[in-house]
Amino acid sequence: MAENFGIKSGYPYAVGRVRAMEDSVFSREQYSRLIAAEKDGRLRVLAEAGYGAGAETKELEAMIDAELRGVRELMNGIAPEPELTDLFFHEYDAHNLKALLKARAVGAEADGILLSCGVFDVEVLKVCVSADEYSMLGAAFEPLEKLEGATDPGEISRAVDSAAYAHIFAVLKKRRAPALEEFFRLKAGFTNALTRMRGKALGLSEEAVAKLLIAGDFDEPAAEGGVREFERACAEKLNACLREARSDPFGPAALGSFINDKQNEARNIRIVFAGGGEDDIDV
Repeated sequence: MAENFGIKSGYPYAVGRVRAMEDSVFSREQYSRLIAAEKDGRLRVLAEAGYGAGAETKELEAMIDAELRGVRELMNGIAPEPELTDLFFHEYDAHNLKALLKARAVGAEADGILLSCGVFDVEVLKVCVSADEYSMLGAAFEPLEKLEGATDPGEISRAVDSAAYAHIFAVLKKRRAPALEEFFRLKAGFTNALTRMRGKALGLSEEAVAKLLIAGDFDEPAAEGGVREFERACAEKLNACLREARSDPFGPAALGSFINDKQNEARNIRIVFAGGGEDDIDV
């Protein structure tokens, strides 16, 4: 993703830039080549495609992190409202916060699994967790101070995800971005529905599952089929939500759609490296 981004302009320029880059997202043919490669040759296939060019090491997670970091840097260079495109990267901040809090709970270190593609600097997050003081991240994250001494992984995950979504909707409340608001409401609802499915499969009570759900009033679709089938159905609806609006040259939907496509690409690559085939990926 490394390139000179130039100066920011309006949405027509930014939308034109990302629409011109849509073909850079992995195609089914590229996934087929990745799947066909020997396991020890798949990293080479990624490198030859220019994927994760800024990675410090040629390891899968480092390459994915570098690729997504490059996408965020691109958006910060061209997006008229980077605070909106940043919303797509708060899931990596949530990952980092959960990793740091859970590591603290068991007296371990989390450095090996922290990501650099989030919005908040990793060192800032470390300070916040160490001091149990989150105001520098925004008001929505301040409730995380209640996690001081918490050791339950489920409690930690719910609190962090709830804070991240509260922050996302606080930003969207100040901006007119209906496609993005619909996307994140759908995503939160789908996430809660999946949590219910997994909780039921584990034999958890409804009361126990309720304590794991993202806080907020989100519509949850009826779960159908197995977890993987439901995940794919949710992904298709999320993709469609942004793709249907990305023809608008005066708003952030096209930028959000490109980010979402790159995030789907990262998930697909992980699936392939885990042994998945063409029927397992979403293109």
